[in-house]
Amino acid sequence: MYIADLQSRVQMLRHDLTAGMAEQALQDAARYVARKTGIVRVKAFGYIPTSKLSLDLPTFMGASTGDFDVLRPTEVMYLRGLNVASVHLGILTATSLTIPLVGAATPFGFYIASVGLTATDGVTSYPMNQGDVIQAYYGVWTITPYYRFSESTDLKKTRLTRATTMPYNNVGYFTNYVVDKNTLIFSPVPICDVPVSIECSIVPHKEFDTIDFPVDAEDALIYAARAQFMAMKNKTGGGADMVAALKYQDRADGEVSLVRSIAEGGYGDTEAAPPTRFGV
Repeated sequence: MYIADLQSRVQMLRHDLTAGMAEQALQDAARYVARKTGIVRVKAFGYIPTSKLSLDLPTFMGASTGDFDVLRPTEVMYLRGLNVASVHLGILTATSLTIPLVGAATPFGFYIASVGLTATDGVTSYPMNQGDVIQAYYGVWTITPYYRFSESTDLKKTRLTRATTMPYNNVGYFTNYVVDKNTLIFSPVPICDVPVSIECSIVPHKEFDTIDFPVDAEDALIYAARAQFMAMKNKTGGGADMVAALKYQDRADGEVSLVRSIAEGGYGDTEAAPPTRFGV
């Protein structure tokens, strides 16, 4: 669902404002809903280097160019069962498809496909889907599909956060992480290079014309946009209806709470963890 599809449901409320003002109201509403709910997300593929303690999320996600802000990670996936000698060789893209002959590749070296593509070593072609890993494994290029990845655990969201005694400087196979603002701290520190995919909630800085919102957020977008639209003044300085704007904003906030609950826990009952400490 794109916000341009919702413009008529906002514009029809007032005939004294131009279509451009309805579009602006939708843009403001989209940014508001994205920031409040975390429903707008992007996924990036890469790797965690050997002995790396932490990762800067904006850099990994490609936000360093200033196109969007990273709110929080929502999913961290990794490839388990790697040989301890596994080493990252590169990211394959639609314009970078070439890998060396397996005899010339670093043993247990791997590449990650950032999009669906067909890698080639000049002799053999290797069709790959987004997120697949191709690794030099005992003299043969072996593809591990993305669906074989495992989900990493955010230690701060588990019941036993306060019970864990594992220090951050413990070295082993990567399984868990802790979020500290824009930093992902790994636990344990990876003993080898690890292919990962990280999905984060984001808020784009530019227009939302190309952002595909989930249908769950439709009512939140419409009510928030209507609140903005009804509060706007026309060319003569009048026309604003603050009573209607406040009513729409109240509905928008209710829908935002619902969308955020769905975004964080899904539909149905979810188990809530108890406080980390009881008493004083």
